[in-house]
Amino acid sequence: MTILPLPQKFDQNELFIIINIIALVFILYKLPKRFPTSITILLLMFTVTVARVVDHVIAGPHVDLYDIMDSGDFELFDLLCYVPYAPFGYVFIYLYDKFQLKGVILLLFIVILSIGSIGFEWFTGTSYIGYLKYSSWKPIYSLPIYLIVQPCTILFFHLIKSIHERSLSSVE
Repeated sequence: MTILPLPQKFDQNELFIIINIIALVFILYKLPKRFPTSITILLLMFTVTVARVVDHVIAGPHVDLYDIMDSGDFELFDLLCYVPYAPFGYVFIYLYDKFQLKGVILLLFIVILSIGSIGFEWFTGTSYIGYLKYSSWKPIYSLPIYLIVQPCTILFFHLIKSIHERSLSSVE
């Protein structure tokens, strides 16, 4: 018995996930190290967890506004499809921190990335890839979710960074 079944057929969905994981992990690997390992791990886990929780709420069996991958059944690649959120979230925080974004520039950054995310979501749901299969959902409905999740990611970053700095100062 397999805990997470393999897909019934290996097609463009699974290939899309594999290519995304490889590309984003490569980008993550190539970026200069900016944060301590503990902060990096927590950021990666946070973004994957938030994506999974939000999808479970709005795409889960009780609401079922869309399906991820080939069916509504949870299989191995349904789990793997959350992996690309980790490097994306890391790059989001990396850019935010590197350029010390504040005020209107930060707001524009969040709005532009949210619109870009909707475009990516639209492409993956309406193109040949067919990664998302909408029933009662339209990509534009994701805008408020992105506009909430991205600032929450920034707040989480500041929280763990603050805890990390306090733990370092208490050691000294």
